Amino acid sequence: MTRLKEWRSTGLIWWTVMDGWPQFSDAIVDYYFNKKLAYQYIRRVQVPVCLMVDEPQDWRVRVVVGNDSREDAQGHCRVWDAGSGETLLRRFHQPERDG
Repeated sequence: MTRLKEWRSTGLIWWTVMDGWPQFSDAIVDYYFNKKLAYQYIRRVQVPVCLMVDEPQDWRVRVVVGNDSREDAQGHCRVWDAGSGETLLRRFHQPERDG
């Protein structure tokens, strides 16, 4: 959500990145340098080009593609209902090239 609201409400402080001793905690890397499950999710959303789904409002959901690189990007996406398998949104984007 922080990335989705970029430039309107920004900022994130990483408080507990790694455990200082063997324990159960909200850190994303344990004392033995093993990456916890949360690490993989955080890594996945920090890629330069990311498809983001906002919180629902009035039975509608906003889907946003963020590109934090300085390069044109291309790709395709499909958003579907997990229960029925029905495709709700399908898009393909290929940047235009000059010349």
